[in-house]
Amino acid sequence: MNLLTGLQFSKQFPKKMGFQQTVYNLVFKRTSTMALACVASVFFFERTFDLGSEYFFDKINEGKLWKHIKDKSQ
Repeated sequence: MNLLTGLQFSKQFPKKMGFQQTVYNLVFKRTSTMALACVASVFFFERTFDLGSEYFFDKINEGKLWKHIKDKSQ
């Protein structure tokens, strides 16, 4: 097999890409997609962190907050 047919074969059947290469090509290769991925991940992180911290605050202060004692005061 000469060099030319080897190059044609590699163009026809490209090597399988790994997960990291796929993520790089889809997200990090272009600045605009990387910025969009950062904004989306920050949005989901902030929402998850807010819900989690609110849940823990309610659990720690159960019975002390107005929403827990308003029925008892009426």
